[in-house]
Amino acid sequence: MKQLFSLLARLGLEEKEIKVFLSLIKLGAATATQVSRDTSITRTLIYDIMERLKSRGIVSESVRHGVKMFVPLDHAGLIAYISKKRDDLLDLQQNFTHAANEFHALQKERQQKTDVRFFSGPEGVRSVYEEIMGDFKKTGKAGDEVFTVFSPTKLETSIPGWSNNTEYFSTNRNIKNYHIMCESEHTQIYLDKIRLGSDYHEWRFWKNELGQFPTDTLCWKNKIVYVDLEGYPSGIIIENESITTSFKMWFWQIWKSLEPGGKNKREPIN
Repeated sequence: MKQLFSLLARLGLEEKEIKVFLSLIKLGAATATQVSRDTSITRTLIYDIMERLKSRGIVSESVRHGVKMFVPLDHAGLIAYISKKRDDLLDLQQNFTHAANEFHALQKERQQKTDVRFFSGPEGVRSVYEEIMGDFKKTGKAGDEVFTVFSPTKLETSIPGWSNNTEYFSTNRNIKNYHIMCESEHTQIYLDKIRLGSDYHEWRFWKNELGQFPTDTLCWKNKIVYVDLEGYPSGIIIENESITTSFKMWFWQIWKSLEPGGKNKREPIN
């Protein structure tokens, strides 16, 4: 009985609907009064439930000798009912597939939502880089870009061992990485590491007399991250198309004002 109850629940029947249907299976064709006695559900409510079961197509109604009787689907009928529901769902799936353009058009009309998240500690920073790689694995394409503004020394001071851990600056060969970085004792270590990899990197140097960046800034797709490197690392992730567009505009303007630093020679795969 428990298995039947569970299976009928998966068909979308509510608890009292299941009790009434199972009572009909047990009694065969039965009156509302008979089902009421068997289930301890009031006769008035039995009629309401029967109407719902009739609308589902798993109970029918007949009149015998002037008495209204309710008849459940037998096992074969229930299998046929489930088969039809499956066919209807497949048809619905096809229709939704054909309506994809209309569906996505409605999504574009909604107001843009800003998602803001906070993180802290070296593990939190590592999760940001994992998110970057995960995003490009899911939706990356040749020509995608990552923008960073940072001080390698500040990063190494805040997260010891950063410059020796390639997971912090590896994306994939299809992604173009653009860096504005401060020149410091750890800059060359960082550049040596990315030259050994297969990723595309291009960089320009921020003038030392202007000071070291106290944050690590990363921007990709519609996300931007600010990591506070003054002491224990912590930061914020902002997901918003307008904010990242403004940042990229600012980035390219600053980029043009700086002397070319260099790049590796591995071009993204088209």
